[in-house]
Amino acid sequence: MARSPAHSSMPATSNGDGEATPPPRAPRPTPTRPLPDNTTTLSLNGSQQEFMENFKRCQMHLWYWNLMNSQFHIRYGNQLVYTTPLDGTFYYVLEYEGRHVVLVILARMAWLIGFGTTNGFFQMQFEGLVGPYMDSSHCHMLRFKGNHGKISPNGTGDTIINLHVIRKCFVGLCTYVPSRRQDPEDLPLWNGTLVVFIMESKACEIYRRHCRAIVEMVTPELGTDFVTKFIVNWSAISTQVMKYLTNLTYEPHDCNIPVLVTLEDLMNVFYYLHVDGWYDGLFEHDGLPPGPKEM
Repeated sequence: MARSPAHSSMPATSNGDGEATPPPRAPRPTPTRPLPDNTTTLSLNGSQQEFMENFKRCQMHLWYWNLMNSQFHIRYGNQLVYTTPLDGTFYYVLEYEGRHVVLVILARMAWLIGFGTTNGFFQMQFEGLVGPYMDSSHCHMLRFKGNHGKISPNGTGDTIINLHVIRKCFVGLCTYVPSRRQDPEDLPLWNGTLVVFIMESKACEIYRRHCRAIVEMVTPELGTDFVTKFIVNWSAISTQVMKYLTNLTYEPHDCNIPVLVTLEDLMNVFYYLHVDGWYDGLFEHDGLPPGPKEM
């Protein structure tokens, strides 16, 4: 049997005039946007103005990475409200006078979990995390929890980004060496200052998006004061609402909202700004490409 010449496995077809029609081309693969690096470096050298320019650049990198590392982002109409990040780790490096402090940020919580220096890796305590998150023989568990109540008891307040304060925290973390007796009294405060400095800027952005998304729609019906209180307390309220949906015997407590009975009426207008808000159908989940298996 004669060997047929090498050609494509898809045969050519005729166009009716006796001329062969070439086989259709394979579709081009859809281009995917590469995930940005999960690290950025913020220099604490230079003037306050130079520092602020670098800070804005690093913050944009951090939250762009967090957005691209999200399986879903939630929209109200055409407006992005917030994202639901996947698991992952971001390394936010502070550099000052040739020394470095690596801040370890857990994407799922969008929160600082610990830091690393030439003296080792140090992790704060978190509920739900058993053992060190930073898998290293040099990881040292700190004696305090990483929540606001322990590391920043005064809350975020009207935070002013002060380069000298950030440098002071940097030096404190950079020179920290674990002690069997007692750690520096300001160690939790140094971590808390950096949490407010880096992580709470996201909360401020979410707050602004919430305001833009709902104030114009509901203010005429409910009044400015009610809407303002609702936005400020949206996290506590949404937690209670989600508990009530899964447990009808749950009785919500006062969240500084005048009448909790009106929550049912509000659900007919918009759903509470919670990560599961899409359940009611108002927020739409736009699927993004799946994140990498390993960061």
